[in-house]
Amino acid sequence: MHEVETANQLNESPATGHGASIPATLGVAVALGAVFAASVFYAREIYAACDDTYIYLVYIKNLFEGNGLTFNGMKVQGFTSVLWVAFIAVGRLITEALPAVPERMSMASSLFVIVMVYLLGRRVGLSRARSLIAPALLAGTGDFAFYMGNGLETIFFAGMVLLALQFAYAADARKTLRSFTLPLVLALTIFARPEGVLVAGMVIAFLAWRSRTFAVGRCLLWLAIMIVPVVLAARVYYGSFVPNTYHAKAGAGLANTGQGLLYLIHFIKAKVVVVLALVYLAAHRRKVMGPAATPLFVVILLYVVNLTIKGGDNLVGHRALLPVLPVIYLTVVLGFRRLHVAVVIVALVVISTFHVANYNYGTIIGGSFQMPVREQIALWRTGFTRRKATGLYLKENYPSDTVVALNAAGIIPYYSGMSTIDMLGLNNKHIATRGRRDRSLAYGHQAGDGHWVVRQRPDVILFGGLGRAKTAYFLSDREIWRNSDFRKFYRPREFPENVRPYVRDPEAVKQFGGARD
Repeated sequence: MHEVETANQLNESPATGHGASIPATLGVAVALGAVFAASVFYAREIYAACDDTYIYLVYIKNLFEGNGLTFNGMKVQGFTSVLWVAFIAVGRLITEALPAVPERMSMASSLFVIVMVYLLGRRVGLSRARSLIAPALLAGTGDFAFYMGNGLETIFFAGMVLLALQFAYAADARKTLRSFTLPLVLALTIFARPEGVLVAGMVIAFLAWRSRTFAVGRCLLWLAIMIVPVVLAARVYYGSFVPNTYHAKAGAGLANTGQGLLYLIHFIKAKVVVVLALVYLAAHRRKVMGPAATPLFVVILLYVVNLTIKGGDNLVGHRALLPVLPVIYLTVVLGFRRLHVAVVIVALVVISTFHVANYNYGTIIGGSFQMPVREQIALWRTGFTRRKATGLYLKENYPSDTVVALNAAGIIPYYSGMSTIDMLGLNNKHIATRGRRDRSLAYGHQAGDGHWVVRQRPDVILFGGLGRAKTAYFLSDREIWRNSDFRKFYRPREFPENVRPYVRDPEAVKQFGGARD
């Protein structure tokens, strides 16, 4: 049995007898609770609301207002995680406090991750004490604390990755391949984020290799039974087999690899000690680590290569690598499992202190905008205040049929409830599928079609991310600014919180014509 072989290799043996196991289990629960509490405290210190979270909320708000799962009336799948949408919808059934629902969910997901990485540590043969090291490292990781507080699906997906990896260490690989539980967990991992396909493929392949059989048809059939109906439903409802976000972001080939490499380099700088330890283990100690290390190394490699080719990520810190960060920590712990406990404690304190200090007070660069993390967090905080004020101002001072064109398509559409043209294409089919691309821009913000936007005659146009023309950076912004009809029909206005949109001028419409149909 694989677990027994692994445990023997590590010279680790579980406590025996009820008298020993109950206090030990209680001690583990207390330790994991302490790790979770530390993470919660850290998360509250660096919290900033995320505009992308509010994209989910726009869809859920419309669903409960009877407008379908739409982007303020438009049938477009501008969200990536089907499972996260379902969870938010269930949360909305329980409570009216919709903006808080996903944030509470991501907070709860962090406990899920902490428990899962501990259990995976036990699966690979670590003792109870050493299985607590990776969760402790997570507690001192800024990205983990930041994203456990702002309502995105990232933390939950990290937990699903860890849960799926548990199956790679099943005692009976052949039986596991034939079970219903494996494809169920793999399907949920894929529904949590599409990158779950990488994890699912690796787990199935590893189990097939371990069982010396390629009889994976039953597992794949169950996967298809679970996934295909959802994909077909999306095709019928939204007109596409894949989320609109895929169309907006994908299709670059190798064009974004340079950005991806730079993103990876910044991640390495931020986690230099851990990454160097991982590289050393991969180069010199894989055989010593035994078969337990193989799935860990493979999933890290698959994830890093995919992300690098794709182009990285544009959000705070290194969110896109967060789902495999617990796996990286666990692999390093496994590789250095024979270190004396005193050395382990010192290393844990030093590494965690470095991570916390560097994330909050250092010069860590994160995201494809190449911005220091602490500055981007501050910008998100400012952005939330401005965008919420703008959304509420629009709702209170403009007709309900007002059409707004903007780039930050979460907070303002949520609070205004108005029809919105997402000029980055995440929630707009035309820009996502037919718009142009500027590959020099940050990943996820490369699509645009400003001339098409002007032809839609929106009532309000908000440039940049915070509604200031001088911050016009995106492709649609630049094209709109050069458009002669924009110059003819739009005039600047002053909104609260130093926001300066351009509003369609009724007098110009009377003079030149061009009223919206």
